[in-house]
This record gives sequence, structure tokens and C-alpha cells, in this order.
Amino acid sequence: MSTATGANGSTTSPALDWSWRSVSSCPLPFRTDEAIVSYAVHPDGRTIFVTANTPKEDRTFSFDTRRCEWRFHGEWALPFEGQGYFDSQLDAWVGLQQDGGICSCQVISHGSTGAVQPDWKMAKDKLWSPNKKVALGPTLTSMGGARFCLVECVMREGLVEYEDAFGDHDGCVLHITMFGLKYSHREVLQTFGRTTSSCPVSKHFTSFSPVAFWM
Repeated sequence: MSTATGANGSTTSPALDWSWRSVSSCPLPFRTDEAIVSYAVHPDGRTIFVTANTPKEDRTFSFDTRRCEWRFHGEWALPFEGQGYFDSQLDAWVGLQQDGGICSCQVISHGSTGAVQPDWKMAKDKLWSPNKKVALGPTLTSMGGARFCLVECVMREGLVEYEDAFGDHDGCVLHITMFGLKYSHREVLQTFGRTTSSCPVSKHFTSFSPVAFWM
């Protein structure tokens, strides 16, 4: 990546800058009946791993953004849903699961083509409940140093129907949970320092979509 030039002619460090860049087109490996369900960036910063599935099978691929090449890694799935985040302290990807849990997953080698899902661990504590009347699914973001933030928007207690939350004053509540992850001496994944704050959403629209991100 080349350095960026500022308005005064000075250059800035590539380590502190990022930009959007299109890549040359190449055939996609997905079938028309497949949906992408999870993805994560390799710690090399240039390779993206993607799991696509149908009701009958899962398939995981990687895309090398430098070479513009796809690689098939096997008929298995990354163990989390949506985006997974690499954490250097855990040396693993971290992501959410459907049942409300959080997991860490061993980073996959670029050249692996095995048919076995990589090793992964799930924390005992549940961070969210799939039984809640959630406006939209929870989102996770990494804050660095094995610290994470979970954001979810749920219906306020007392409302019977999900549709009642839309357009209603304080119809939904935003929960923001921050926590850390670590391995015990037995290599069990554990949460620590967990705190949750909540605030009412003054007016909720069907297009409202709170998403966690870290800057």
C-alpha cells in the first residue's frame, strides 16, 4: 500500500491510514442457492475467510485480496455467525453464536484444504438471549487487548407484539455490554469484567439498525 499525501504535501504512515480499493473481477465460487453466514479477516491483513451454506451443507473459502484468488478449504463452517474478529492476545478469531454464546476459533492456515472444522472453544456464560424479542440481531466488535463490546436492541418490557415497538416512544431498549475474554489454566474460554448499560431508544423505526464498531 502506498503512502497517502495530505493537503499540505506531507506524507502519512501507511500503518495509520486505510482506504477503499477495488480489485479486479474474478469468478465467485458460490452457488446461487448459497448464503454467506460468517466471515473473518486473517491476521495477515489481506486474506478473508468466508463460510457459505445451504440447508444441506456448509463450505468455507478464502479470498486473497493481493492475488485476487479464491481457495476452497473444505465442507465445514466457521463456528460463529456474522463477523469474527482476530485478537492477538487470544491468537484466535472471536465471534457470536446463535444460542447467545461467544466462541474463539483457531486461525486457519492459508494453505489448509482439510475437511475438518478448526478447533474452537465456547465460553460458558451467555451474552445474549435468542429468546428475547430482538429488534435486530446483536452485533459484536473488538476493542483490542481481548476486550469486546456487544450491542443489541430489544423490545421494551410490557409490549406484547413486536410491531408495537416501531414508532412508539421508548419502544425499544439498547443494551451495551463490554467484557474481556481469557483462557483459564485449563484452556477454558472465560469472560471477565463484564458490564452492561442500557438506554431507551426514543423512537424506533423499521430502518433503525444499531451496530457496534470501534475506532
